Amino acid sequence: MFVAFEEAGPHPCPNTGPSFLNGPYRASVCHAPQGRQRNRIGQNLKKEAAPLPIRIFIDQGHNPQGVNAGAEGNGLREQDINYNVGSYLKELLDGDPRFQARVSRRTPTESLGTSNATSLRARVDMANSWPANYFISIHCNSNPSPTLNGTEAYVYQQNTQAYWLAQHILNGIVQQTGIRDNGVRINPSLYVLRKTKMPAVLAELGYLSNPRDAEKLRNDQWGFAQGIYLGLLSYFGFRQL
Repeated sequence: MFVAFEEAGPHPCPNTGPSFLNGPYRASVCHAPQGRQRNRIGQNLKKEAAPLPIRIFIDQGHNPQGVNAGAEGNGLREQDINYNVGSYLKELLDGDPRFQARVSRRTPTESLGTSNATSLRARVDMANSWPANYFISIHCNSNPSPTLNGTEAYVYQQNTQAYWLAQHILNGIVQQTGIRDNGVRINPSLYVLRKTKMPAVLAELGYLSNPRDAEKLRNDQWGFAQGIYLGLLSYFGFRQL
């Protein structure tokens, strides 16, 4: 995948993803097949256009307490990790003029909605009304079996912009934290993936119930945020500033 900056007009790449216009120039995401199947990118994608900066909505999954509170494990609360990683990611994106970021929870004590349903709806409504170009929901996993471990991502449908973005996000997280890569999974039942009007990825950073994952989630929250940021850069073909 590469990004070409050129004068706006017909694009020479047949495998073009979203095009981001900046004045008379366009940054076009061009998806070229790569070596491993894990990294193979689709062809003949529909071109989209949006002005720079690219608008990223970051949903820090769950509420701090009460309705829609998150999972717990190994002395950690999911909602706290989600909030911190999302805030760090916003900080990274705010420092990059190619992006603009908003978060669903602006303070660690902020709660959204009065039920699980209204909490999820509030997050989606914020992204849709902005409107965001991309939606990233940050979560942590848990399971009765403490042996399950690793990071994974969920999208609504395979072979979409969200699917390829999720691949890049997982690559970045694994690169930065060394956590196991469980791959991209399809789950069209998830509300935030069904109801958002832009490509949406739900990232499960790791398993709170697994001691090794929990250690990473406790001690390297900045690394998880960096991984997502690097995944975004890779997806758009942007260099680090």
